[in-house]
Amino acid sequence: SMTIGGIGISAFIGTNNYDFSLPLADQNVFGFKIDGLTFGLGIFEPTLPIENLPTFTTFTARADTFQFKAGDSNIVSLTGRDITLNLNTGTAWPGGLGTPAIDFQSSFETSPGARNGQFLIPTGETTPPVAITFDGNARMGASVAKATLQTADFVYLTGSFQFENGPLLDVPLVAGLAGGIGGLPGDLAALGGTGNIQVKTMTIGGHGITAFVGLNGPYWRDADNDWIVDRDTSGNILAAETNSRAVGLAIDNVDFGLFIGTPTNPALQNIRYAAIKASAQTVKLVGIDGVTASANGIEIELNLSTPLLASVPVLPVINFSGLAGGKYAVKTGSKDATGTDITVDLTMSTVLIRAQGFIFLNLANSVYLSGNIAFELGPTKAVTLSDGSSKTVTTMSIGAGNATAFIGANGPYWTDANSNNQVDAGERSSTAIGFSVDDFDAGLLVMASTNPSDLGAYVGLKASFAGLGLVNMPAGITV
Repeated sequence: SMTIGGIGISAFIGTNNYDFSLPLADQNVFGFKIDGLTFGLGIFEPTLPIENLPTFTTFTARADTFQFKAGDSNIVSLTGRDITLNLNTGTAWPGGLGTPAIDFQSSFETSPGARNGQFLIPTGETTPPVAITFDGNARMGASVAKATLQTADFVYLTGSFQFENGPLLDVPLVAGLAGGIGGLPGDLAALGGTGNIQVKTMTIGGHGITAFVGLNGPYWRDADNDWIVDRDTSGNILAAETNSRAVGLAIDNVDFGLFIGTPTNPALQNIRYAAIKASAQTVKLVGIDGVTASANGIEIELNLSTPLLASVPVLPVINFSGLAGGKYAVKTGSKDATGTDITVDLTMSTVLIRAQGFIFLNLANSVYLSGNIAFELGPTKAVTLSDGSSKTVTTMSIGAGNATAFIGANGPYWTDANSNNQVDAGERSSTAIGFSVDDFDAGLLVMASTNPSDLGAYVGLKASFAGLGLVNMPAGITV
């Protein structure tokens, strides 16, 4: 084996001869400046005198901060802190038997079955070593606790992120649009929707992300330079950390987890499994006089596979609820106060495309529109028809709840005083004068048979509202 370790290092990766005696901002260089770098690299070769056996590489690194400089241009600015890089891999086995990796937890465990092993890479005579604690899965990953990206004074993005390629995972499947596919041999039997399949995983996660697209940005300013978005008790960004001159689209407090699975079976290499779960506290327009537009409590979930037919998976998708613990936890690069990874948990158990949120629109203090909206494509259901027969159908639903609309003066007619996105008693105005649609609820359900030899489509719709007409008009005017 060969090892290289280091601690407390400042480094530059790039071009144009970086000068460590000068600030990065004063130099015409292209690349990354890294400070507080600690790393450990290990390369291992088999001792058996057999040709073409795999060699193994492991690497871990952490840096306090990084900055990116694109020459003398200010088009792109990228900074971050608390960066971690991990790699545990090997060259392929002969005969295409896969890529192995060293299981350091088992290889160096203190007692049989303890799985607490670590391989120590020296960093110097008096400095602490770097501990390698990877399991036996080949993986490559990177995380950053806080990163800030600025592009051309127009796009701003900040938050924590994590990327990981690997490990291998056995996942249960559930039928897609084509339903169960029977009679498939061997490893292909899982495509019937009832078995497990092994996939190579890739995940990307993010936490606490704020973004802004527009002019005079950014919208969020780190006024106290603590790398933290300071908020009030309702979770909104403090006024002291917002920029009143910003004009554009502000997106706040985004969490997301993306999973992509690629089958390890060569016969299934063209199939991909993809799932995403994302949420945002607020998306809103800022800095435009006379226009208020926002969406709150946004949630998006997708669980798909390829190929797609009319945006719906034909083949089975992953049943994440069938995994250990009933979920797959995507790391986001952030940790809570106890040092535990903050994750986005994928729990989908069927084909799914879902989006929901609460919208609010105010045009010139004369037109108001608000309400909860939701869209869902999937899941697959077994239903009973009016003639007593049954069918398996894929579903699409569109819903609206607690929706209100008002056109007039002295609005809005409804104010969500307790911020629960519902129309409650005492929240209607006695001074707003105009036309109102009050507390509108609607649901549309479309279902289509999944059996190509027994097609059918079915539609259901229900709508209601508490009130419709003129409100608070002078005596003698009614509708």
